[in-house]
Amino acid sequence: MRNILGQCANRHRAEVAAAAKLVLQATDMSEAQRRLAEKNEVWQERKYLDMDEFNDWVVSQKMPDDSGNLIAMNGLKT
Repeated sequence: MRNILGQCANRHRAEVAAAAKLVLQATDMSEAQRRLAEKNEVWQERKYLDMDEFNDWVVSQKMPDDSGNLIAMNGLKT
């Protein structure tokens, strides 16, 4: 359990510990795999909830600067 919790962020430790206990207390291997798959699915869905915000940020970072202060590598203004 210590190894599992050592690999996750502090803010997620309580949730990871609860999920690990459920998996480790399963009666057989197939039940443990089912419980682990359920938790993995929940975590994967949550992982991508804020991807729209991230993608908007990436696009804003790639937008050209219209200030006219950019200088090309050959020394000419772009």
